[in-house]
Amino acid sequence: MAYPPGTPTFIPKAGFPQYLEDYASYFQINPQYHCFIESASYDKVAGKWHIVAKNTLSDELEVYLGKFLVVATGNNSEGLIPKIPGLDSFGGDFMHCSNYKNGKRFTNKEVLVVECGNSGMEIAYDLWDHGAITSIVVRNRVMSLFLHNFYNL
Repeated sequence: MAYPPGTPTFIPKAGFPQYLEDYASYFQINPQYHCFIESASYDKVAGKWHIVAKNTLSDELEVYLGKFLVVATGNNSEGLIPKIPGLDSFGGDFMHCSNYKNGKRFTNKEVLVVECGNSGMEIAYDLWDHGAITSIVVRNRVMSLFLHNFYNL
C-alpha cells in the first residue's frame, strides 16, 4: 500500500500510527491487543503454529493457529544507547535514532551514524541530503562491501 500523495519522505511520528491503522484496514488485518504470548510451537502435522496468549484485560488464555508466525518484539521503541567508553566525556551531540527529526541542524557538520539497519541508512541519507558530512560504522564485512559497491568508495 503506497503512502498517500504529499506524504513527506520521513513520516512524522504522530502520523505513523494512522498509517498503520489504514494499512490494517486496507489489508483486512485484525490485530489482537493486550495479549502476552505464553508459548508458540509449530505443529508439523497440521502445518500451523499453535500460539497460546494471555489476555491481560480478561486474564484468560486464548489460542491462535496460523500458517505463519511473525515475531515483532518492539526492540526499537526503546531508545537504548549502549555504554561506550568515552561517551560521557564526548563534547559533541549524540542521540538515538528514535529522537531524530531531520538533518537540517547538521548541515556542514561531521556526523557518524553507528550501525546501518533501515533507520541508520535512512538517517545517513537524510543527513547527506541536508549537507552533513556523513560517515557510517558497520558491524560486518558484508555490509561494508555493500556500502563500498553502492557508493563506489
